[in-house]
Amino acid sequence: MNNVNDIATPMVSVVIPVYNAERFVADTAASILLQNYRNLELVLVDDGSTDSTPEILSRLAAGDERVKVLTQKNQGPSAARMTGLQASTGDYIYFFDADDLMLGRAISRMVATALATGADLVVPRFVFRHPDGTASPSLAMPRPVMTGPELLREALLCRAHWRLSELISRPLALTISNVSAGMLFGEDGMWKAQLLAQARKVVEVAETAFEYIERDGSLSDPRSINDRKFADYLKFNAWIRRYIADYGLTPAVGEDALAYQVFSIVMSCIHWQRPESVPEYIAATLEYTREHPGFEALLTPHERKILHMFRGGVTKGMRRLRFKLWRQRMKAALKFR
Repeated sequence: MNNVNDIATPMVSVVIPVYNAERFVADTAASILLQNYRNLELVLVDDGSTDSTPEILSRLAAGDERVKVLTQKNQGPSAARMTGLQASTGDYIYFFDADDLMLGRAISRMVATALATGADLVVPRFVFRHPDGTASPSLAMPRPVMTGPELLREALLCRAHWRLSELISRPLALTISNVSAGMLFGEDGMWKAQLLAQARKVVEVAETAFEYIERDGSLSDPRSINDRKFADYLKFNAWIRRYIADYGLTPAVGEDALAYQVFSIVMSCIHWQRPESVPEYIAATLEYTREHPGFEALLTPHERKILHMFRGGVTKGMRRLRFKLWRQRMKAALKFR
């Protein structure tokens, strides 16, 4: 770290994994370097890019001494993020994507919040910028101050987001294990879960800190799920249930939240037109619902409608589901004729 960092202006390390980001990494870097908070370093990890990204990163490093560029063979975003974390020197760590944009005085607001509250995790709000040009706000935390396990429960219930872009105290960041090496989808959720499992105090900053730019076909695009990304999604969900059990967090997050997380897999399989994976997870949900009738209170009306489709059993429910998905495909085909 830089000398004994002034407690009023601690060093912030912004760590960005970069892969073939020639179209947007310069703008992303500028949104960081132009922040009014000056005591920061920008750690850019080139994960084996094959376009002009390396040249762009070199120019960024030559133009600002706060920029540190690291290069490695392509190993995926988790490995690149870990490389950047290990090379960072900040009192606080902020992980960011190579195609997002930091807004205004975001970092100074988050640092001020961390210092004023003693939080080891500061969560900002952000805006989704959709490919059609529209925007929508992120989910706010249910309460402005929570423990990490409390927020983990909300994430499992889909009432809080899994984004990793937040200000993290260095001691907390260094507890992360790279269990998601090689994954392309859901890997940041594994990092987020580890942080929430161990965070003593999580505080929200109500102001919007950045724009999350949705790009068609990107690694994080949930609308574009190929076989590998779907396998990673299932791997993430299996891992998080084991992790919560092994870490002794089940009482804190609640068995109902874990049951909802299983049912959310059903909903994702339906959304992504992958009915072959539904039976295993809907069977588990039906068993839990029989033992805990109050579980349905956690569901939205649409989710309850899907669950009720299987009241007659998995086999009958799957026939109904396949017919429903077939009708959706036919309607979509007719729409584009």
